[in-house]
Amino acid sequence: MLVRMGRTVRRAIKQKNQRSRSVALNDGSKLSFLTAYHGLLVFNRVKAVTLSETDYVRIECPNRESIDQIWQRAHAIRSLVGFGMRRAACVDDIVLFIPGGPRAILIFARSDSGDAHPTMTPLFTRPALSNKMTHYLRAWHDNFPKLEAVLALASAADYQSGTYYSLQFLSYAQAIETLHRRTRKGRFEDHDAYKPTLAVLKRAIPEDLQEDYRKRIESGLNHLNEWSLLQRLYDFYDLEARNIRRLFPERDRDMRLIRDVRNYLTHFEDRGRRMEKYIQDRSFVILTRKLRFFVEMCLLRSIGMSEATKSKLLAVVREYQWLATQSHRVA
Repeated sequence: MLVRMGRTVRRAIKQKNQRSRSVALNDGSKLSFLTAYHGLLVFNRVKAVTLSETDYVRIECPNRESIDQIWQRAHAIRSLVGFGMRRAACVDDIVLFIPGGPRAILIFARSDSGDAHPTMTPLFTRPALSNKMTHYLRAWHDNFPKLEAVLALASAADYQSGTYYSLQFLSYAQAIETLHRRTRKGRFEDHDAYKPTLAVLKRAIPEDLQEDYRKRIESGLNHLNEWSLLQRLYDFYDLEARNIRRLFPERDRDMRLIRDVRNYLTHFEDRGRRMEKYIQDRSFVILTRKLRFFVEMCLLRSIGMSEATKSKLLAVVREYQWLATQSHRVA
């Protein structure tokens, strides 16, 4: 656009705001996704303008809600933004609509403008999720009580670039185990089916043992029916093999390595000299960053994202493509 001699040239930018169809949440509320466009309408000696786009989440509530309930909803939306962008996110605006219509909350969340972790590139952005954004928002909102602790663990070490990789690794390993416990079966037998076996094992404990020692053994027997970390890793690996195999091509060997590193960092023993050398090597850094992707793929599965969709997301994530070419084993 050309502006001459101080004349004011008026041009209207017509861009229709968009709103998705509402979807029902588990608690009876309705969620929709809105995109609003903003830009200058009058140009005076301006040769270029910027049209901005803002995304909102609208939640219609059938009943009255407390401030804490509203904030919890906003917290869930904010966490999805932070998860996708792999950096801290904040809630910029919460608008309440009450008189003359249904109770509704309008939430605008964005990634923080502060420094992000230098090795972190976004996992996905809103345009990458296309027309399924409302579907993923609903699944995320409804599953958030199960996912919140997992997200806290997975992101605990991401927002500071100086965090030790050993701490990051432990956070990711704990996150994947916690997610499995909350979303998968993780037992050899059903609880009731295990009771007869447990009774036999408890009767086999010698009677003359010290009381505290005996109670500790009984406590350990109660958990024998649960899968170990290794078995949980195998289960998630088999579910995510399409995308995780590029990072961990040897299922058994690689999952055992993750297990062994976690055990060394949490149950240190003098015989771990070889493992001590490993965690000081570049290979351990690569392993840690690969484990981050493993956790993220499992989290995306929990909100119903297909393997094909995840493959499309990862196809443009340069960090994932680069890590697939790097070895996490000492040469």
